[in-house]
Amino acid sequence: MNIQSLHHLYQQRLPEIEKTIDIKSNGNADLRQEGLFGAYQALRIDPFGSKGFLLNKATWEMVSSWRKGKSVD
Repeated sequence: MNIQSLHHLYQQRLPEIEKTIDIKSNGNADLRQEGLFGAYQALRIDPFGSKGFLLNKATWEMVSSWRKGKSVD
């Protein structure tokens, strides 16, 4: 899968997981960004992964960022 098709797939799958990531981040923009990045990474691992798979990876990216105290920026 090339980058363009991965990005297109991410844009298609984003609406189904974005609200949950927003809730889990508690309004913290950095955690939200980490969660969205985690979902993108999950799509790179398994482009046809379930919603739960994407949210699990997003959650663990947020937890990892919170523990380390730094974000992607």
